[in-house]
Amino acid sequence: MRLKKLSRDFALEASGVDLARPLSDAAFREIEEAFFAGQVLVFRGQKLTAREFLEFARRFGPPEPHVVDQFHHPEYADILILSNVVRDGKPAGLADAGTYFHTDYSYLEMPARATLLHSIQVPRAGGDTLFANQYSAYDDLPGATKKRLQGLIGLHHYGNRDDLEETSRTAASQLTEEQKARLRWVRHPVARAIPSRAARRSTPSPAARSASRACPSARRARCSTSSSATPRSRSTGSACRTASATW
Repeated sequence: MRLKKLSRDFALEASGVDLARPLSDAAFREIEEAFFAGQVLVFRGQKLTAREFLEFARRFGPPEPHVVDQFHHPEYADILILSNVVRDGKPAGLADAGTYFHTDYSYLEMPARATLLHSIQVPRAGGDTLFANQYSAYDDLPGATKKRLQGLIGLHHYGNRDDLEETSRTAASQLTEEQKARLRWVRHPVARAIPSRAARRSTPSPAARSASRACPSARRARCSTSSSATPRSRSTGSACRTASATW
């Protein structure tokens, strides 16, 4: 496997790997180490079936199905379909999948260890997924601010930032009453220690549907599949929690 830096201080691109083929423990360990080192790890040109994608995701930990279950993959509930495509008047997937920086699954008691996204159809321009280095965000804080953050707790919920009005134009995808009953407010440290790095990182806003990056202490994965016919922006922050898959 060959690695190339995608930015100055984080994000790596891996080549020479076919994720559709079975990976030895040694090969996966190399991938896992690259992921935690870079926080974002990109594999281009992968041709994966839903099953192959999910099998790779499970190497990072047990997938956590998304609460918006109407957009689960028809065969694999551990995969969430992201799409702004409308077929026969019905959305093909979850269109509002992150139009602001957030941390995946921060509304759960155990955040995701990783988020895996497999893009099938992307626009020629726009629709970029943006990542922010939360290690650097914390490292760059003044010492007095770091001290003030020690012990502070953030409240997290499924929603859109601090906007709790469901009819708001900025509200996240609305939940059914049954879906709401599965969720509750949870608490997470504002600055969280990362065991394998001997460092800390800040967790973005007590916001909604968060999406995570590298968090060695969590044990689940988030998987998603993306299909977009028109440009849209999607931003993903870093967090510590369990995972699910997106298709």
